[in-house]
Formats: sequence, structure tokens, C-alpha cells
Amino acid sequence: LGWLSYPTSATIFILVNFICLLASLFLITKLISIKHPFSVLFFTLAINYRYLESHVSNNQVAFILILLMLLAVYVKNDALSGILLSLAIIIKITPAIFLFYFLYKRQFKRFAYTFLFAGIWTMLPSIYSHEYNLHSLGNWYELVLNNAMKNPAFRSWKNNQSLIATIAKYFMVGADPLNQALFAMPFISLGAKTITYLFYFFSLLIGIPFLYRLKAGFKDAELISILFILSVIFSGISWVHSFVVLLF
Repeated sequence: LGWLSYPTSATIFILVNFICLLASLFLITKLISIKHPFSVLFFTLAINYRYLESHVSNNQVAFILILLMLLAVYVKNDALSGILLSLAIIIKITPAIFLFYFLYKRQFKRFAYTFLFAGIWTMLPSIYSHEYNLHSLGNWYELVLNNAMKNPAFRSWKNNQSLIATIAKYFMVGADPLNQALFAMPFISLGAKTITYLFYFFSLLIGIPFLYRLKAGFKDAELISILFILSVIFSGISWVHSFVVLLF
């Protein structure tokens, strides 16, 4: 797309997202038993249209990820399933939570194929330039992944409502100066380590009902729904950009 003009690239991107959305809705009707599915889907799209359109306009890729994740659990071929989920993970790390689906269903071949193809996609840019690829991977690890784990305020700017960012806004000075000034935050000033421990604590609270239900077992649609929800809660991405995964 980078070789094309901006209007042409934007048009292709919007069309790809629209096709992915329609394909995802079709798969949802296959995975969930719905009475009058077209009425339900039309109503869902109608009341969320402005939000869904905004998601695409902000160059987000969740519709593509939703389709890849749904296809990964829907297709019968293990290798193809691994290819699809690994593509989603390479685009954005949060779909990795669907590896749990493979483990829960004892689909160990799919689990292994996902790791195999994720490695292939990771090294594929080395065909262009191996040094540049390693440099970019190092930057991603140090500046994004590692930094986000060490510093709760790293993702707390402006419109980020992720769990770790929200806790930082409530309890860490300077996490989000604009909104903190508007709403008299932080309520109590805590250190970065304390906020990290709070994040782990709330994560455990969220996970307890999931682990309790694990004993009774899940239907496919229930498990897929829960994994989508958890991918949003534990994502470092703004909910403005990731909330569309709750469409399922």
C-alpha cells in the first residue's frame, strides 16, 4: 500500500476492513445459534455504525484480527489454523490469548503450528534486510513491550483506557497530565511498583471467575467470547481502538 497514492491506499484499506467485518459476521452466525440472525446483525451494526466507522478511519486493524482469529478456530486444517492465528499475532500481540483455546481443546498441533509460522513471519522481513529486521525487533521489544511492563505510565496518555493505564491515571502523578488535571487525579499518589502490583491483583480478581468456570467447562462460543473480552481487558491498547472485538 505504501507504493500507492494515499487516497488509493485508504480506499483499499477500508474495503479490506469492510470485507473482513462481513466475513466475521458470517462466521459468527456459524459459531453461535441466533434466532433471526440477519435482524440481530443489522441492529448491532446500525446502533454501532459511527463507532465502527471511526475504528477504520483511525487506521485500526481489529476487523482483520477478528476474522483471522475466528477463522483460526473455525477451519478444520491444523496448519492453516496455525497460519491464520500467527498472522493475527504478528499484526498485534493480543490475539496470542487464543493460544489458550488450542490448549483447552487439546489441539496441540495447531498450537505448535502457530509458533512455527509466527517465527517465519517474524524473520520474513530479513529477506529485505536482516540487520534492519533485527534492529526493528529490538526496538519493539525495548521501547514497547519491555517499557510497558516496567512503567505503568507508559500507556497512560490521553485516551488510553486499558486496565494498567486506568490504574496509573487514578494513582500515579503525571501519568496523564491533561485528564488528571480535569478530574482532580490522582486520588492517592502511589509508586510505579505499587501500581504494577495493583494491576496484578485486579487481573487475578478478573481471572478467578474464569478459572472457576473452567472446572465446569465451556461451550465453544462461550470460550471464544471470554477470550475476546480478556484480550481487551489485558491489552495495553486504548479501548477506543480495541473495543470492537466485543462485537462477537
